[in-house]
Amino acid sequence: MKKDEQITKQRNEKLEKLYENVLALYDQMDYRGVILIFEAFLKLDNIDVLYYEHFNFVADIYIFASLSYLNLYEYEKALDVLINFEEQYNIIKNYYSKFIKYTKKNVFSKDEQEHIKNFISIINNGFNEFNKTRKIKFYNNLAYCYYKNKKYAKAVNYYESALRFNCSNLQLLTGKAQSLYELYNHKLPKEVKDTLFSIINKIQYNKQDYSSMFDCYLAIAKITYFLGNSAQALNYLSIALKFLNTDNNAECKDKQIYAYDWISRIAYKEKQYSTAAIFYEKIIDCLIQNKGSFIEHETIHPKPELSKMLKFLNETKRKVIDADIHYTNKSIWVGLIVGALFGSCQLFQVLVEYFKYNNNKSFIICIIVFAILTAFGYIFIDKFKK
Repeated sequence: MKKDEQITKQRNEKLEKLYENVLALYDQMDYRGVILIFEAFLKLDNIDVLYYEHFNFVADIYIFASLSYLNLYEYEKALDVLINFEEQYNIIKNYYSKFIKYTKKNVFSKDEQEHIKNFISIINNGFNEFNKTRKIKFYNNLAYCYYKNKKYAKAVNYYESALRFNCSNLQLLTGKAQSLYELYNHKLPKEVKDTLFSIINKIQYNKQDYSSMFDCYLAIAKITYFLGNSAQALNYLSIALKFLNTDNNAECKDKQIYAYDWISRIAYKEKQYSTAAIFYEKIIDCLIQNKGSFIEHETIHPKPELSKMLKFLNETKRKVIDADIHYTNKSIWVGLIVGALFGSCQLFQVLVEYFKYNNNKSFIICIIVFAILTAFGYIFIDKFKK
């Protein structure tokens, strides 16, 4: 018995050490280190016992491993980790249900009853803690992983599962709206639009809390964009930014990045390349200045990938330059044509006065020539507008 207790103690100490290392490495943004520990955890002896005895430690290790893959942009692996955990969770629940039925149908000795009672207590406590502190995060993370893997129907299902625990959670409501937007390939039927409007109404109730004003307006901006109103979305984003105080506050600076990302994205889609380029430069500045920030593991919005940002910025700047040159060329030509037309108008007035008193036939020819010149002028202006 003592030997068994010693083995259990060593196993528990090993798990606790792994758990502490996971937290420390994730805090240091050593995502590869977290993944290495997760892989070592999967190779532990008698790992099945740990799922029952330390369910929430195990849950956190899986969650941090998945988040590490997300931060490394390895979305398939992030999803696989959480799917694997969900399978283990379902196995435990199924086994637990059968075990309870078994204990009710059979008779046990006093010592056996005590062991059964302890086992049931451990499982119940583990599940209760998971439901209170981790289940909503787990569903949120799993939904986001499905979203990043373009499995939008699954993403919607898991966001809805999470919303059953907290129906007014901003992140969940926005995640559901974003998943619906992608699920219907940006062409929303009426019932989905109605759902998005209802989500906006739910979010607006949260604005009673001043500290959440940024999150509320950011969420409303995204959903308004999904509904096709880009101008209003940009307006909401500018309002959201007014509620941020980024002085020495890493979390606020992270939120600032999200807002800039959406402004640049919407501006780019609306072909406002100059605005898009400005805000992508702001994002890069924020990323460089804020490289040491830490985002809590329930916040599932990895920062934009810097290398892709730089590539995109260079492409966008080229479009801005091209657009400016094109605009300058158009402006020069349109100015010349308009000037010519204006000059021809003055000439026409002089000719009218002359031919009115000298030659009616010549006067008619003058009108025809002027009409032709005017027509050609408008054709050129229309061409350079395009």
